[in-house]
Amino acid sequence: IYNIKDGKEYHESCYIEYILPKCDVCNLPVEDKYIKDYWGNYYHEYHKIKMPECDNCNRLISNSLTGGGYTVNSQRFICNICKPEVITNKSQISANLREVLVILNSVGINSLPKKIPITLVDSRNELIRLSENRLGNIQGYTSYEESTLAGKVIDQNYHIYILSNLHRDIFNAVLAHELLHVYLFQNQLDLKSDIREGFCNLGSNIIYEHYGSNLSQYRIKSMEESVDPDYGIGYRNMKSLLDKIGWKRLLKKLNRL
Repeated sequence: IYNIKDGKEYHESCYIEYILPKCDVCNLPVEDKYIKDYWGNYYHEYHKIKMPECDNCNRLISNSLTGGGYTVNSQRFICNICKPEVITNKSQISANLREVLVILNSVGINSLPKKIPITLVDSRNELIRLSENRLGNIQGYTSYEESTLAGKVIDQNYHIYILSNLHRDIFNAVLAHELLHVYLFQNQLDLKSDIREGFCNLGSNIIYEHYGSNLSQYRIKSMEESVDPDYGIGYRNMKSLLDKIGWKRLLKKLNRL
């Protein structure tokens, strides 16, 4: 029994040992179903069932791939590659907020509050509870209250909630998304959900393009491939419109979409 690859013949044992790709998790030859992730890692399909994925980069958390990792809670795990850049305490938030505001200001979104309450939340279930949103992959939520007098808005209050332990690039992208919700509230723009979330995801895209890191490129690719009607399809429709008319015209046109 022998195997042929690229016109060359190999003993079956030689083919398995020297030609087949090795699993990057267990280092054994990959003879059956395997997965190749965005980062170029090959591994047996069954590892994905048994091992947790990083909540940021989606690598399988293992000593060989990520040098291990840690648990946030029973649903969330962070790898040691992402660990040095994660946002875990309130003291890290102010600098990131200032940076995101500067980036959004560069495209003409310049009326956002300079100070806004931002709370880190460990659990997606808590975000779902706060937002009354059933989407399991939620990463942020903005609560909004307004006071009116004689039919006119006289005061607006916002509070942003974001998952803790997000990589800095992702945290700032989620923050930009939520700040665009604030922009919509400020301007009393009540848009259809696909337009609203698609527009807000343009904020995330700005941040990812600004950083240009491998992780940012991976997250852009995820948005471009998402089948979600709001966060995926809605985003791509808004991105296509933005590419055609630019930020200045898009912001003027929002109330007619």
